[in-house]
Amino acid sequence: MISRQAIASFALSDKIKSGLIWASAACDQAAGFDGLARQGAVAVAENLLSMVLNETVLVRQASGNADWDEAVRLMDKARVMIRSGVPAEASFHLTRALGVVTGIGRQAGEALRQQGLL
Repeated sequence: MISRQAIASFALSDKIKSGLIWASAACDQAAGFDGLARQGAVAVAENLLSMVLNETVLVRQASGNADWDEAVRLMDKARVMIRSGVPAEASFHLTRALGVVTGIGRQAGEALRQQGLL
């Protein structure tokens, strides 16, 4: 992993991980509501996930690291679940995306340590 990829991936992986945790919590809460409250909670979860997804696409472009594509794919699946009205099912995909992002951050951190940049 070259320095540019590692720096961008390491810098934004924690931000994306926290966003995924928030989105997962929002999905779980939305599943517990009924009626208008559920509609509002689903909209919040979808908007939050869209923001995290946009950041992920941005870091993919900035870093040139293709490993981010798997995280984007999993977040897209979660967004489909939310839009389909089953936000509780989105948590599974968000948890898998969290694991992917954690791995990317760990690899980037190790690459920066090996290069003496961290």
